[in-house]
Amino acid sequence: MAALDWGCSSSSSAFTTGSSSYDVFLNFRGKDTRNNFTGFLYKALKDGGINVFIDSQNLWTGEAVGPALGRAIEGSKISIPIFSKGYAHSKWCLRELSHIVQCHRSKGQLVLPIFFHVDPSHVRNQTGRFKAAFQEHKKNFTHDIVKGWKDDLEVVGNLKGEVLDETRDQAELVELVVKRVLGELVNTTHLALCKYPIGINSPLNNVLSLLDIGSNDVQFVGICGFGGIGKTTIVKAVYNDIFLNFNRHSFLSDVKEQAMQGMGLVSLQKQLLKDIFRMDIDIANYHRGKKLIEERLCKEKVLLVLDDVDNQEQIDALAGELNWFGQGSRIIITTRDEHILNVAKISKDKTYWPQVLDHKESLQLFSLHAFSMDQPPNDYIQLSYDVACYSGGLPLTLEVLGSYLADITDKELWESTLQKLKKIPHERVQRRLKISYDNLEDHYQKAIFLDAACFFIGWDKETLISIWEACGYFPKSAIIRLIKRSLLKFEDNEYGCCCLRMHDQIRDMGRDIVKEENLMEPGKRSRLWSHGEILEVIKGYKGTDMIKGMILRSSMLSDYLSSEHFVNMSNLRFLGIDSAKFNGDFSRLPSELRSLIWECKTCDVLPTNFFHKRLVYLNLSSSEIKQAWNIEPQNENKFQELKVLDLNDCRYLYMSPNFSLFPCLERLDLGHCYSLDKLDESIGQLSQLKSLVLESCNKLKNLPESIGDLKSLVKLDLSWTQMEELPDNISKLISLKDLNLKSCNSLKKLPESIGDLKYLVELQLSNVSRLKQLPESIGDLKSLVKLDLSQTQMEELPNSICRLSSLKELILKDCISPNELPKSIGDLKSLVKLELSGTQMVELPDSICRLSSLKELILRTSLKKLPKSIGDLKSLVKLDLSCTQIIELPDSISRLSSLKELILEFCKSLKKLPESIGDLKSLCELKLTSVSGIKELPKGVGLLEKLEVLDCCELVKLPVSMGRMRCLHSVNLQRTNITKLPDDFSMLWWEASIAPSGSVTLEKLEAIKAS
Repeated sequence: MAALDWGCSSSSSAFTTGSSSYDVFLNFRGKDTRNNFTGFLYKALKDGGINVFIDSQNLWTGEAVGPALGRAIEGSKISIPIFSKGYAHSKWCLRELSHIVQCHRSKGQLVLPIFFHVDPSHVRNQTGRFKAAFQEHKKNFTHDIVKGWKDDLEVVGNLKGEVLDETRDQAELVELVVKRVLGELVNTTHLALCKYPIGINSPLNNVLSLLDIGSNDVQFVGICGFGGIGKTTIVKAVYNDIFLNFNRHSFLSDVKEQAMQGMGLVSLQKQLLKDIFRMDIDIANYHRGKKLIEERLCKEKVLLVLDDVDNQEQIDALAGELNWFGQGSRIIITTRDEHILNVAKISKDKTYWPQVLDHKESLQLFSLHAFSMDQPPNDYIQLSYDVACYSGGLPLTLEVLGSYLADITDKELWESTLQKLKKIPHERVQRRLKISYDNLEDHYQKAIFLDAACFFIGWDKETLISIWEACGYFPKSAIIRLIKRSLLKFEDNEYGCCCLRMHDQIRDMGRDIVKEENLMEPGKRSRLWSHGEILEVIKGYKGTDMIKGMILRSSMLSDYLSSEHFVNMSNLRFLGIDSAKFNGDFSRLPSELRSLIWECKTCDVLPTNFFHKRLVYLNLSSSEIKQAWNIEPQNENKFQELKVLDLNDCRYLYMSPNFSLFPCLERLDLGHCYSLDKLDESIGQLSQLKSLVLESCNKLKNLPESIGDLKSLVKLDLSWTQMEELPDNISKLISLKDLNLKSCNSLKKLPESIGDLKYLVELQLSNVSRLKQLPESIGDLKSLVKLDLSQTQMEELPNSICRLSSLKELILKDCISPNELPKSIGDLKSLVKLELSGTQMVELPDSICRLSSLKELILRTSLKKLPKSIGDLKSLVKLDLSCTQIIELPDSISRLSSLKELILEFCKSLKKLPESIGDLKSLCELKLTSVSGIKELPKGVGLLEKLEVLDCCELVKLPVSMGRMRCLHSVNLQRTNITKLPDDFSMLWWEASIAPSGSVTLEKLEAIKAS
């Protein structure tokens, strides 16, 4: 009997340099489908800019096939197994599938099965041709291997997939799969724009005109202007508008600042290649990076944005020549210096110079920030007009001044601000911005602003509050004031963490204020962030008690640091030494120190003298320690004030510390500690702990009994662990609001006691693949706002779910088993979002129409009809019926008075829209992509005066009176058979972006324009 071995690392292992990273892995039997369906799908995915692994294309020369395939699967975001009649005869297909299922369970990898002339039940149950294949496998492989393959087929056979049979068109299925994959990948690609994009349309169209997207040559385009005029806002809008036209795309923000940090230009080169190829590529040095970019991108159609470039070396490193890029590529560079564009050989006719806002736009933007309305109140019209005029039409200045004056009602202060503005020349932007800084109420607000500008951009809010509170800065009220004045802001990053952000012009203003403290002697300034200046001060022992913070983001020191280097910095509060070697007594670091960042690479166990009584924030993430603090806690060696301990990604750490060392700890991050298999019982002593992160601790199977003693715990993240069960005493976590169990694939049930978590707000259970039911006590969670059951094996929802009186989001995406909702679903009066995509539900209970707060209903299911009372959902804003089997929409849909999005893509059975659709007065977006049954739209569509987007790919005729749709800015006529346009269609030309069809050519559209 054979025993199979991939010969490669497990899915939890770190990827080595050169390991693969793909968007999609195709799993198929080459003999059956390589030269037909799979070949077509591969090409369509590649043409869509999707990075696909297919074994004949991507195996590395000279490398064992098994390990290569294993790493390719692990490095892919989505796997697509294509089950054909001979699939089960291939041991390679089954071995790949086992690895796919492993990644699906441990990492949440999305699996989209396709049943190619195969009944899904034959895959699930190994019947039909699959039965014969397994009779052969039993002769050649061990019982465990065969059973494993059967289990894997059952898992994937139960997932929502696509069936291709004689009645279905291959081309349509390929298009559907590509669209689904793009939808899964693109969500995180769009860039966030500013809150009020006033005046963006004109510059957006001007830059699009310069880019000439239809041309097949390589073009560089520049956007040049002084800081604060909106270059970044414009280029983000352009990027969002066109990136899907390119196979590869990258947006490198704040190039000037990034080039000054750590590995500088090499880091930017690595980021560029990672964005383009979605894999980490090792770069030895700057010159090797240039060569790699040229070699790898010369045949790719690339969209590259270099935002805020300030010297020639940055251009040379990232976009040296036209021939570095493939045909059709576009490179956009924003800069304050026209000379940079000259160096890049960008001519003046390929350069856009943003203009200041006109008086009307300036007044509107100022009013939005000052009064939260388009126009100022009557008694502030003149003052607002004057401030807007003297701001010079700069968006950033208008935002800062509007925010500063927003809560000032004293008109004398308005007059005083106006007088200051009149004295400052228009070109002195920073001096104008500094008005808001100068008028901050106290020292604490100014100190927090300067700390943020010099050190903390990108840091999470909770950590900063802890640090600043320890410094006595009263940060909560100060932050509110600084946000109101637009001097800083907090935004959620891709991981949902609330992080500090700041405009580069405001950041530079803050840093200039610090530089002016002593232009010649860095050691006599309050804050140091420049590597060169920090090295000068440290190596020369030039530190003084003026220094409050220094962060060396990448060690350039070959010598050891010691506490002696900091002896004269008695007021040092923030210290970051990255991976520098440290030799000495940590407890002798300055007593004022509150924050320390150190990536320990020099020892397996932390030194016995590694403690500091007044430290509040300690970040040892990515250290190579195996054990932390193997000492008995004593009063003299405790971290008496420590609130945040970050040990994230300490992948060799196998033993947690004795937590009694940290009596005041509030946040503990042990995420991605892959070797950690248990927590010390002393964790129950952390009476003030609010956040415990154990994400991706792959060996962690249970929690200590003392976990129930954490009475202050608000957030518990156990995602991607091997947690087998939750202890009953989890009910004692009386403050818990956020419980994350995502991808805990060993977890089979929740304890009945979970209903005692009276303050739980979010319960994340997505991809808990063995979870089949919820306890009845789930209905006792009266504070629960979000319940995510995506990709579970949930058989049915308990009736008690109707008692979740605060529930706003219920997500059942890709839950295969439940085929109906409980009738009590209508009792969820607070529900705002219900997602059922990928489920087997064919109808909805009538009670769903009692969901009076529902705004978003996503029904990408096998649904055949809507309840007649669907029109009772008066709050509904988005209705997505894509891929359903609906034949017609009920007339009552016209009563959805709040509906803005109606999505009907791939509704193959839908034959017509009701005439009453014209009554949807709020509708902004109507999508009918690949709805082959609808050949023309009802006349009522012309009444949709607020409609902005119309996507209708199968039509033969457009309705008359479309000219009334004055808000329409996007019309997709591709793949239609329209031969004639309505007479008043020309009225839309100046407002709408119209994608031509095969019959209505671009030349015909141009003729309409000319008319």
